[in-house]
Amino acid sequence: MHVFFVRFLRGFLNISNLGTHPPPVLRLSDGGHFENLALLPLLEKKLKKIVIVDGSRNGGGDEYAKALRLALKEAREKLHCSFHGVDGRDIDEDIRVKFLTKNSDVRLPRHYEFRVHYYDNDYGEPEKGEILFIAPRHPREHMPLKTDEISPVTEEPKKRKDFDLEALGKKKNREEGHDSKEDEADSLDWGEGPELTEDEADRLTWCCCVCCHKNAKTSHCCCDCCCDCCHRTSSFCLGEFPHHSTGNQFFTPDMFSAYHREGYAACVEAKIEEFLPPSQPTEES
Repeated sequence: MHVFFVRFLRGFLNISNLGTHPPPVLRLSDGGHFENLALLPLLEKKLKKIVIVDGSRNGGGDEYAKALRLALKEAREKLHCSFHGVDGRDIDEDIRVKFLTKNSDVRLPRHYEFRVHYYDNDYGEPEKGEILFIAPRHPREHMPLKTDEISPVTEEPKKRKDFDLEALGKKKNREEGHDSKEDEADSLDWGEGPELTEDEADRLTWCCCVCCHKNAKTSHCCCDCCCDCCHRTSSFCLGEFPHHSTGNQFFTPDMFSAYHREGYAACVEAKIEEFLPPSQPTEES
């Protein structure tokens, strides 16, 4: 009992053990108690390009950048890095203006790009890197895809087959004018297009079967009260899309599909294929 109490107290106070030998009690963790983005190990390697995807649960608003700001604070203290916006603006103000401030349509971007300077102790010219931060949002919050990503005919987001899938690392071969069987399977599993509607996102709860996914605002079944109660309880305990808690162990195929589609759309918006350098061909002996 004494050992359990000491372990709990040291973990609660975030006390680290320093020394040449490990202590008798070790705390194993994925690092979330330190910083939740796993950014510091990448900064320590002084990488030129870093992509971070934040899928953690948060309450919205300024909390979208809470984990990022904490990671940057730790990087300044432990790795002596400095950060600034693409145009040289102070990083905290740049995050507020470009990532947290809503536009006239009350919409927010799903990505934020900034720069890092890596400093050494020799006071030489610092190495530089670029960081792309991606945070999925609910369909009623994020900015719609830009005009060049929308069909000029239907004025709707392009279907999955119309995006440059190969640029995102997914190579496909199609016959002219015909979709492959793989395309048809993708449409069934992942939807016709990358962007979700509000109804598709609102209907997702912690329930373990697809039939329980009903939007309490639009459903007209005989158990609307139960449906509404389920949504409220699910939201309170384990969050809402796209911030379901990792404690939710009841992901359905629809929920997996929703997260896949939103992550895909966020990468399209961020133009991740332009941010990452093309892979270098390997030499064969």
